[in-house]
This record gives sequence, C-alpha cells and structure tokens, in this order.
Amino acid sequence: MNRGKKLSDGKSISGKNRLTDKFIDTITTYYGNAIRQNNSSVSDMRQAIWAIYCHYRSTDEEPMHHLCPIGDTSWCKYQKAVATNSVSLFKHKNIVPIAVMDEIKPIIAELSAPKLLKKCVGGKTQNANESFNSTVWKYCPKTSGSSKNIVDIAVNEAIVMFNEGMTGRIKIMKALGFKIGHFTVTSVFKANYARIKNAEIKSKSYTLEARRASRMRKKKKATNEHFAELEGPTYEAGSF
Repeated sequence: MNRGKKLSDGKSISGKNRLTDKFIDTITTYYGNAIRQNNSSVSDMRQAIWAIYCHYRSTDEEPMHHLCPIGDTSWCKYQKAVATNSVSLFKHKNIVPIAVMDEIKPIIAELSAPKLLKKCVGGKTQNANESFNSTVWKYCPKTSGSSKNIVDIAVNEAIVMFNEGMTGRIKIMKALGFKIGHFTVTSVFKANYARIKNAEIKSKSYTLEARRASRMRKKKKATNEHFAELEGPTYEAGSF
C-alpha cells in the first residue's frame, strides 16, 4: 500500500486520525476473533469479517450495520440502539474517514476470500505440519542428500514419533518379533515424559517472551503516538 498516495479526500492514507497503527491492530484483533468464533463455517467467517468493515465504514448518512449481530446484547452499539428503539438518537463517531475505509476494502476482500478461509475451518493452523516436518528433518536433514530409502525410513519414523512418541517404537519392535523387557518399557516412558515436559517448558517460555514483546511494542507505540500528537508528523509525502 502506497502511504504517500492521495485518496479521494485529497489526503494520504496515514497520519493522525487516518490509518494508524492502533486502528490496524484493532482490525487485526477483530479479524482474528471473527475467524476463531466462527471457525465451523466459511460463510459465517466471511459475514463476521465484513461486519467489522461495514461497522467502521458506517456514517449517520449511510449506516451499514446489516451484518452486525442484532439485539440488545450485540457488540454493535447501533444494533443495540435499534433493539432499544433509540436509533434516532444514535450518532456515529467515524473514527476512520470514508476515503481510508474505501482504500482498504480490497484488502478486506482478499482476507475474506473463501479459498483462504477454508484453511481456517475447524481452527486449523500450520503448526502441526511444521512440527511434523521438523521431526522428519531430524532424521533426514535438509542440508545433506539422502536416498529414497532413507527418506522413507525418516518419514515413517517421524509419523510414529509424531503420533505416539517413543511408545510407538515398542509396537514396531513387537511387530518385528523382539521380546520387550521391563527396562525397555521403563526407558521409553521416561523418554516420553521428558519430551513432554521439555515441550511444556519451551511453550511457557515462548508465551512469556511473546507477552513481553507485545508489551514493549505497545509501550513504544504509545510513546510515538504521544510525541506525534505533541509535535505533529515530522514528514509526510506532499506536505512540504
């Protein structure tokens, strides 16, 4: 997106009371919620996403809340006003100008494409695939060439480890006719326990780091916005 481009109202897309980082974060959060709360249906996800766009695009002259949830418990204040027969008193705040909303409409269209949303049905992510791939690469590194037999063995081993952990190896050994002793079973269960505990520790560590990083970003953003309000934009294409 060209931030220096002049929109239909003669102003650029960015700047104070335009497409700010804060508004982008808000839309991003609502977009994620729309997917997570409606992940059983592509059409419901699409409606929820467009409800967000239309909600912010609405004005007193052109209310566009037909996709927002209805009733007095709706998150949409306009629909609440309709439910309580007070819509005549309702006034839109228009946080973002219409020209900006019209400019980002194609992006919303891309993000609400059925082909994309189908991948989100059921709340699916790529994490499982990435984890499986890393398990394969552990036995068959990408940095070195391997024959088809080696790759097949690596994939089969990864499937066992990914689905059942070390206990899957006991089943393989039994199928091959090996006699399984007490120490073998004990060592396998200990290895599985250690693997799970390490994964939990890493998960907590990543979560903590993510929270810290998020707080730092918000603090930095708040500081930048504070100085921007005091000093105004130091540079904007076409302003000088």
